[in-house]
Amino acid sequence: MISSRWLGASARAFLPIVGPTISRHLADLEVLETPLPDLNWPRPNERVWILAPHPDDESLGCGGLLAKCAAQNVAVKIVFLTGGDGTRTTQLALKLSPRFGGPYDLLSIARERQTEAHNAAKALGLGDNTIEFLGYPDGGMEEIWRRGFSTRAPYVSPFTAKMRVPYENARSPRAPFCRQSVLADLKASLKEFRPTLVLTTPAFDTHRDHSAAFHFLERALQGTQGHPDFWTFLIHCGVWPVPNGLHPELRLAPPARLWRKHAWHALELSDAERELKRRALSQHATQMASTPRYLNAFVRQNELFCPALEITS
Repeated sequence: MISSRWLGASARAFLPIVGPTISRHLADLEVLETPLPDLNWPRPNERVWILAPHPDDESLGCGGLLAKCAAQNVAVKIVFLTGGDGTRTTQLALKLSPRFGGPYDLLSIARERQTEAHNAAKALGLGDNTIEFLGYPDGGMEEIWRRGFSTRAPYVSPFTAKMRVPYENARSPRAPFCRQSVLADLKASLKEFRPTLVLTTPAFDTHRDHSAAFHFLERALQGTQGHPDFWTFLIHCGVWPVPNGLHPELRLAPPARLWRKHAWHALELSDAERELKRRALSQHATQMASTPRYLNAFVRQNELFCPALEITS
């Protein structure tokens, strides 16, 4: 196994000018081997409901958990908040890649990402009925949460020029892009599925769609029957995870600057579960075309989760 202390020492030796970003990167390396409390998921009779901001976030943050659920026949629902139809970097990467022959418009890429989400679920051992698409605008969720908008004056996506859900396979096709529509869909999905455990990205995730997903789910859970446990999984936080690339022999640790701010827990993964997670991530081919080393950096000995109770909105 590669030692995180060796990695940190080597990085310092070869980086004579240590700016703020490099300092944070080195600090993140130092905490790789720090122990965390263990999670024993899934529990008996568990019902797991995941709100993924974009197709691939479910595999990045919860792929190992989903593999465990599939192996134990645990009920799962993966709800995709957006279609991932605002990714200019993916659009450019696909145009430059000889593997993809188009079309390259963002709505077509989003539909391809839906197919990839189904394929990733199958790679983990899950059926198509575990997946639900809401189809709200990629890159617009923070503004919809903050400003609300309305059915008469919805948000207009700067990427697709759409103001209503454009996907016929979504829960509510043609629903206007506004806070009211999003909350109605989330509440309906939660009521139908009756989860015991819900997960999404935290308010401190640095991607604005991800932080908005937390606020939407937090609001939707108010008054929900059954009082499911509410946990989060981090996806975006600067240059993290470290080191970049595929390192299944290493642990996944929180960013050093967030280490003591939150009650982090680890879900340990077997070799087989790590391999299933890697295969699931490989199904997200559009994202692998642009950021393969970033996606592979989540294939580790464990996954990270943090209870939402301590996270204030």
